[in-house]
Amino acid sequence: MTSANLRQLAALLLATSLSCGPALSLAEDIDEVRPHGFTSSNQNDSRHSHDKNRREMELPSPEMAKKMADTMKTALEQQHQKYSYKQEGFTHTIVVESTKKTMVFKAQNPDAAKKELRTAQTLAEIFPKNEQIASLLSRLYENDRNWAKALEYFRKANGLTNPNTLENIVANLETTPAAKEARLQAHFAYYELMMKHYETAIRLLTKSIQLKPDYMTSYSNRAKAYRALHKDDLAIQDEKKLNELMQKEKQNTLSAQPGRDRSTLALFMVEIMAFEDALRIAENTLKKEPNSANALLAQARANLRLGRYAKAIASYKKLETLLKDTTSLKAEMAPTAVLLKQGPPPYGDLSVLRDQPQSSFVPHHGRGHGPGHQDTFSPPPSPKKLAADHKGDYRVYVAVCYGLKEKSLMKQLDAELNKVLSIVPDDTRAIENKIEAAEALRDWPACEKYANIYLQQLSQGQNGPLNTDFVQYAFTTRAQARRAQKNFAGAIEDDTTAIKLTPDSAFAYRDRGDCYRQTGKYDLAVADYTKAIQLDSAKSSSNYWRRAKAYEKLNKVDLAKQDTETAKKLEAAQSKI
Repeated sequence: MTSANLRQLAALLLATSLSCGPALSLAEDIDEVRPHGFTSSNQNDSRHSHDKNRREMELPSPEMAKKMADTMKTALEQQHQKYSYKQEGFTHTIVVESTKKTMVFKAQNPDAAKKELRTAQTLAEIFPKNEQIASLLSRLYENDRNWAKALEYFRKANGLTNPNTLENIVANLETTPAAKEARLQAHFAYYELMMKHYETAIRLLTKSIQLKPDYMTSYSNRAKAYRALHKDDLAIQDEKKLNELMQKEKQNTLSAQPGRDRSTLALFMVEIMAFEDALRIAENTLKKEPNSANALLAQARANLRLGRYAKAIASYKKLETLLKDTTSLKAEMAPTAVLLKQGPPPYGDLSVLRDQPQSSFVPHHGRGHGPGHQDTFSPPPSPKKLAADHKGDYRVYVAVCYGLKEKSLMKQLDAELNKVLSIVPDDTRAIENKIEAAEALRDWPACEKYANIYLQQLSQGQNGPLNTDFVQYAFTTRAQARRAQKNFAGAIEDDTTAIKLTPDSAFAYRDRGDCYRQTGKYDLAVADYTKAIQLDSAKSSSNYWRRAKAYEKLNKVDLAKQDTETAKKLEAAQSKI
């Protein structure tokens, strides 16, 4: 059991009132020292379900899920709490009798974790310049406790960070190079600590402290490394300094801190579509720091997405005066200028909107944003109310898209997605939906166009949230589009990539087999159809029909006849169901 996970478990116990006694006594474990701000691959996703008495935690391995459950049971027994316990596969459920609270610890199947790692490895080969993929691979190697590889890909991800994106240009205005490097050295030290390379970790942490003398995490981690080497005097010095810094921090609430943390929070609020909260935080920041670049960017983006184009332009213009390189800013501002002239696009079919709860409309942003944060964030009104209140709200367009997709109204969905992309042209999720809509409509030129845009984003590391499952779909769908347009070489290339990403895809093998057959490569077609038959759990007749045609071209009459008879039997059996 690691100290980081023990801390999280204790916090959960307290937060959900699962126990009535004192908090767990937490042991320190040098193997799980982590620098502040680092996102682990085992994000230990803890969440409430719709049942307020139920809490779930996702763990990276079955072993960790069991350890967490066992630790909680031990704590409850020490506090003389009665509970029920049930294990189903890799899921452990504990119900406390006195409070009726439920805690669920669950982990994915180990084979699924290995498959995810293989997929990420392949993605890294296909998209070597994508920071998100390198970062994902680092976290997955961390899950696998392969610390050397995790460090390798963490370094690679850091090297792939694009300094020319608007977000990074703005962030660099408000972050000193020394502070940035201090945090980076602390990250590197984390992996060295995992590998028990204490001397190396101490050297890195010392450099981090020299760059940022008030960086508490580095003192904490270095003290633990000194303890591991039995250099207790040095550890005591770091612990004393850490305590001084902690006391000083207690005297400064987040509301009294300079605007950088809060303006970063404002940008985060834009990302989760909490635009009103983003504006409030940005405006409060700008009262204290009128030239806060982060706050101005958040203000511009929130107003753009609220349909307040003149205000968005004003914020962009002010931000422009602060930047040396305005290329990225002008590219982002250009659609806003068009919308200002034309006005907001009309909302689509509002009858598809539901008065759905906040959690199903936009990501839940809850309460607060870290230690000492006093802000309370309330969910926005329903999409119907937003639509009635004013025009041009990005959330309404998105909600209409969801409603149309649920009803499989793909032509209307395609048109509504154009409105979303007129506001935020690089919205990755909208582009993903454009691909799906074009495929459903059999609009193969559009399908290829948006698949190209999506895959180009990945190639350049400019994509939004990474959906690894969708990448394989994008290649497979573009292969279909290319084959439909007689670009068989391009389709074969895409299907081959899809097979690398998902070796058990019967569809990709079948599709590539079709391309080989249509280009006269019948031996290769037979091989792919055979593989598709082996992988096809549904035992569909179409693979046999296809292979029969390829056998006929090869003058293998008997084999063609066998496949034809098998296809007919499968169709007959299916018709009886």
